[in-house]
This record gives sequence, structure tokens and C-alpha cells, in this order.
Amino acid sequence: MTETLTARRLPSLATAGLAAALALAAPGDAPRADGLIPLEDDGWRFVIAPYAFLPLLTDVESGLGGVSTEATIWMDDLLENLNMAFAGRGEAWYDRFGVTVDGYYASLDGGGRSSLGPGPFTLNADIESDQSYVTFLGGYRVLQTEWQPGRGLAVDLMAGARWNRLVQDVDFRLSAGVGPGRVRSIGGNAVWWEPVIGARIGAAVAEDWTLGMRAEFGGFGAGGDNLQWHVLLGADYAITESISLRAGWQFYGIDFEADAKLGRFRLNLFQTGPYLAAAFRF
Repeated sequence: MTETLTARRLPSLATAGLAAALALAAPGDAPRADGLIPLEDDGWRFVIAPYAFLPLLTDVESGLGGVSTEATIWMDDLLENLNMAFAGRGEAWYDRFGVTVDGYYASLDGGGRSSLGPGPFTLNADIESDQSYVTFLGGYRVLQTEWQPGRGLAVDLMAGARWNRLVQDVDFRLSAGVGPGRVRSIGGNAVWWEPVIGARIGAAVAEDWTLGMRAEFGGFGAGGDNLQWHVLLGADYAITESISLRAGWQFYGIDFEADAKLGRFRLNLFQTGPYLAAAFRF
């Protein structure tokens, strides 16, 4: 059974990471010709950024009750079993203060098959997995200056809470080669809130370019989530005063374990890969 569930194409093992969500590290506002939007600008500033995280590599350990799995999954296998995914981030800033809402949803399915013993018996597993979360953060710009004439540098600190939902359903079917076989279903469903802290730094390096880094850490034992973290390195290119494109490389991980109806529900996952986004400012 263990060999079946460690197949490369088992997408549920990557549930917690697909499109795991960071907007780019451009601080507060995206850059324009004079670098970062200065603090003395009057009124509110808003940024909306739909984005995608494309995990090139996923390493995962997963368990539900007495069934445990380990796998290394490459991006082509992950995308092949993707049902639906969407993610987006919105920010609103006034002077040094800002609020951020980041939402994410992904749904995957897949399965595996294994022969049992020398006889005609086979075990099939069909798996469906969903992950969703919404992150609410408050931000404060602790530094905004120029690291060289006309090139802005800014640092933001953030803190807030994240609502999480993980679902994994597994249907096992034991067959003797004739008939539909016997089916058994198990499932895990976890919903929890957790604290989140983070920081980001951005520096304008050319007329339309900003480089940045952002890190967020959450969980700390809340709801069974020992640690959930994101680190993103990237760049923002301003096409116009109100539109920019963002690209970078993201690292994501989660270490989760909680009680379910049929035993412990466990997920230990690491992902890394490219990140793409479009940002709209007004």
C-alpha cells in the first residue's frame, strides 16, 4: 500500500502548496518613474494583484489514520492533476499604515494502484484534496528613504491572522479481478485560525524596476499547524503608472498535524518554484 501512495502522480500530497500565496515584495505600492510612492502622497493607495505560484519541486510527507505517504512531485505531474486554482492579493495603504487581504484556493485529484500478494487482488486509491486560506495582515512602514539619489528603499513589518482549510478524501477499492470490488472511504477535514507575522524590503534599482524580498511565518502550534512559512525573492517592472508585472522565486513549507475522525491528519510539505503576478494600482 505504501508503494502505491508514493507514486509521482499523487497530487493530493501537494495540496498545501499549490499557489501558496505571496504578492511580490514591492513595499506597499509598486514603483513608478521616481521610485517608490512617497509617504507624503495624499489619500489612500490601493494595489490588486492576481498571482500564480508554480511549484517546480514538491517534497511531501502525508498521513491520514494508518495510511502514510512520501513523495517527490515535479511540476508537470502536479499541473496534470489540477482541477482548479485561483489566488489574489489586495493592499490598501494610508501614510505609513496598510492592510492586506490574501486569498487562495486549489483543488486536485488523483490516485494509484498496487497488486497485493501473488493472487488477483489489487488495491486502488482515488484521492481528492482541497486547500484554501485567507490571510489578513496589518502593516506599518518602519523605514522609507533613498539608498541613492532618486532610488527609494522601504521596509514594512506585518502581523495578523490566517484562516485555513484542508480537506483530503480517499476512496480505497479492493478488487479480485471481477466485479466492482469493496470500497472504503476515509477523509480528513481541518479548519483553523493561526497568527501570522512578516516583513518585506523593497529597493528601486532603475527607473521602472524594484527588487524585493518578503517573508511570512504563521502557525506556531495553532490548530495543529506547527509552522507555515513563505519566502519570496523577486522583481517588479512598471509598465505604466498603474500596471506592473512581477516575477520571482518562492519557497513554501507547512508542518501540520491534528486529530481527525479516523486518526491523525498529517502534512509536512516543502515547495519551491517561480512566481508570476500582475499588479494594478489606483
